[in-house]
Amino acid sequence: MEHLRPLLLALAVALLVASTGCLHASDGAMTDDVSAEADVGDAGDVEDDGWDGGSPPAPGDLPDEVDARFHVDGEPLENLTLEVVDTPEDRARGLMFREELADDRGMLFVYAAQQEGLSFWMKNTLVPLDIIFIDSDLRVVDVEHAAPDPGDVDDAELPRYTSDAPARYVVEVNRGYANETGLGYGDELEILE
Repeated sequence: MEHLRPLLLALAVALLVASTGCLHASDGAMTDDVSAEADVGDAGDVEDDGWDGGSPPAPGDLPDEVDARFHVDGEPLENLTLEVVDTPEDRARGLMFREELADDRGMLFVYAAQQEGLSFWMKNTLVPLDIIFIDSDLRVVDVEHAAPDPGDVDDAELPRYTSDAPARYVVEVNRGYANETGLGYGDELEILE
């Protein structure tokens, strides 16, 4: 029965999300999810190619994985490969139960609209992370340095990592990335086409 514990825990979180309408991302994003419909365009038989790069991406605009890079003081950093999570279920699962994260990998959380008080926790997250909050203009508005879930505390005692400013996107990468690269407020995320 012990080997089923992670699966049962994930199922319980999914049921909680579905029943309350409240989002608890893998690292604890807690917010109401606002849905966005994809723009089908005039030609019904033409397949939607997703995001055109001309406006900030909405849920459903991006493929499952994108290459992106931050610009610090206008200078581009090394490319990152980011797993895109843009549904309530995927955002709730996030990086839960992963034992490692490569230095050039991360996760991009995409929301339909910019939100005040976007908040994450590290429930069942095993690796320390930098949680980078980004606004609708793809500018960094806050960076939080998060410790992994200690595993022996009640959910109410887990720290919450909340953006100081409205945010629409969140990038999670290994803890230390922001300090090592100098990434901070006002720096830009570029999603490569």
